[in-house]
Amino acid sequence: MIEIRVRVTEDFAKRLISTCKVLGSWDVTDIYYKPKSMDWKPNETTMRIRFRRNGDSEIIFDKVKHVLTEKGYTVKRSLFGGKVKIFSGSFEDCKRILEDWGFEELFS
Repeated sequence: MIEIRVRVTEDFAKRLISTCKVLGSWDVTDIYYKPKSMDWKPNETTMRIRFRRNGDSEIIFDKVKHVLTEKGYTVKRSLFGGKVKIFSGSFEDCKRILEDWGFEELFS
């Protein structure tokens, strides 16, 4: 498993606060998956489990329409009006579904 952490410098935090309307903590962990049997481009298409410690986890699919820069930040715009929630339930059920579909963990 690969864990990616982002260090927020003081300058970056000030920039976030000056351009965002809401800034708060994140109480979820996204665990990304890829199919075992096909070429998968995670920068274009994602399948993930959004794990919540308190509450149901979700299987979420996203297909990137295009990437653009707004106010100095790079953002993705998705097809289908955003991320598609496929299933909501326990983390174990989400994981079992993706494994049954032939997916394996990529990173979190």
